[in-house]
Amino acid sequence: MSRSYWEATPLRNAILDCIIKRQGVVLDDELFNMLKKDFEDLSYGRLNRVLMSLETQGLIHVSQITK
Repeated sequence: MSRSYWEATPLRNAILDCIIKRQGVVLDDELFNMLKKDFEDLSYGRLNRVLMSLETQGLIHVSQITK
């Protein structure tokens, strides 16, 4: 479902805000749940695309955590 209006806060800025609030460490599931409140149409694919973009820009570092 597409929106017919602009989001007040861009997703990339909201992601960076969440990461800063969590002092730089957050799991993707936690990040998704934090963002889902403000971005109702958010999908894991969209989240991962923005995370990849932020990582290639050198703004964040993504690492794999094994359980």
